[in-house]
Amino acid sequence: MTLEEFFQILIDLIQRYSIVIGLLAILSLLLIFFNFWNAAVNFFQSLFKLFKNICLLVYKSLKILFNLVVKLGLIVHLIEFVKRIIYRFVEKYQLKHSIYNIYPAPYKYNLFQRIFSPKLRKQLSYRYDLLAKCFKTHDIIDKKFSYLVMIEASVGGGKTSFINGYSHYRTILFQEKIEETILSIEKRFYYFDFNPLRDTVKKLYQDNYSEKEIIYHLYKNKMINDAFSKNNVSTDYVSLTPNNNILKTYVEAYIASLRNNYVFSNYKLYSRITNNYNYDLSDDYFNIKDKESLKKFYIPSYSLFIEDEKALSNYKNTSDYRKLSLLGQDMVLRLFRQLKNETAYYISSSQNTSRIAPLIRELANSYIRIISSSIVGNLPLQQRILQKKENRITKKMFKKARKNRNKEIDGESKYLHGNNPYKEKLYKLWDKRKKLTASAFLKYRVLYSTKLASLDDPNLAEELTLIFPLSWCYGNYRKCEYSDFYDFLMNESEIHSDQDLKEISSLYESNEDRFKAMINSPKALEAGA
Repeated sequence: MTLEEFFQILIDLIQRYSIVIGLLAILSLLLIFFNFWNAAVNFFQSLFKLFKNICLLVYKSLKILFNLVVKLGLIVHLIEFVKRIIYRFVEKYQLKHSIYNIYPAPYKYNLFQRIFSPKLRKQLSYRYDLLAKCFKTHDIIDKKFSYLVMIEASVGGGKTSFINGYSHYRTILFQEKIEETILSIEKRFYYFDFNPLRDTVKKLYQDNYSEKEIIYHLYKNKMINDAFSKNNVSTDYVSLTPNNNILKTYVEAYIASLRNNYVFSNYKLYSRITNNYNYDLSDDYFNIKDKESLKKFYIPSYSLFIEDEKALSNYKNTSDYRKLSLLGQDMVLRLFRQLKNETAYYISSSQNTSRIAPLIRELANSYIRIISSSIVGNLPLQQRILQKKENRITKKMFKKARKNRNKEIDGESKYLHGNNPYKEKLYKLWDKRKKLTASAFLKYRVLYSTKLASLDDPNLAEELTLIFPLSWCYGNYRKCEYSDFYDFLMNESEIHSDQDLKEISSLYESNEDRFKAMINSPKALEAGA
């Protein structure tokens, strides 16, 4: 069979069975389509399932991550909360045991008082705030108030009290500076044993040797001479300092710590930091151009000089510069910062700084005007509680005394003025109230400026709030310092007791001595009219 015959037979079969072949072709195509559809459906189902699984995985991962973040956040907040509690506890402990908490007030109260007495909680919280502000006052005085300070306030405005408080802060700053200086030098000379040096300085100082004599004796020691030779120089990478100057600085600081007294004043002042009275400061202390005054001139390192009521001194307002310059105080104040290498300070007060001679007042670096002062933080609620207890005990004591009225003559008076058991209770309550008062603070609002004229301009002057422990300002100086003048006058008088006084017998008693005085003195007559 030829190829042509084969194709002819195939064509005939196709024509004869065309319908069947068409149906088979359609069925084949349908079968292929449905198989493709199922495959596509299976593919998309698989793809959707994969996407679903990915979404579920992301969701679960985010959920786990969110829970972890929340838990970590809670832990972090919890840690921060605990840290704040610990910090606040430590802060309160430090405030309660700080040098500013004089005669510590009772900070411990029972649970009932703390829960049901919001006023008490508020007052205690306020006291903590005041103690914290004492540290801020310490920094303000250290950083803002310069070497020459002038204060002004009206009569009774609190100038002397302010200076008293300032002197205590300055004493603390001196002590801190001394400790810092000594430690700094000992760190730089870590290889040198300072104990023998300190022992020598202490012994010589107690034997009343001067600073210059002490240093001279120190250089007799070979080890000291080698370590602090003037030929050797030390550096802090900014400046070069001869070692002999470093030794002098160390000795000055150590002598100041041995002296433990840092205040010179023209009135009597007691320091509750050092438990010492001030050194006397006479009016002519800085009059270096006067030979007699120059013999008394001495400014030790780490010292504060106080002149209260400066306008009453020789430097009251005057335009005669030549007269003032003859005394030399302006020269001392002009060089005050440099005289003792920035370790000496000066402060004065007056009712009006402008009354001080311009030659002196213009030398100051800090001017302060007191706006107001008030006692704060004295726990008035606790004061009232103690006062009520005292009143109840007093009533009981008088009631008990009245029962003794009929038992004996003057029985009530004898019981009240005798050693009865109620007095001890009253004393304990009195003691608590006085300690509460003494533990209070004195709050000052002041205007501060580096120029006197700026105090009159609120835009130029800076308002500061300063807090002083009350007992640093009150009770450490003699308010009526001239009361001894009365004793002097009494020694000159012929009247020494009440019995020597003359008592008139009538409102219309004639006084011939007064009439004679009126005749001899016309001014006395005018005063009587």
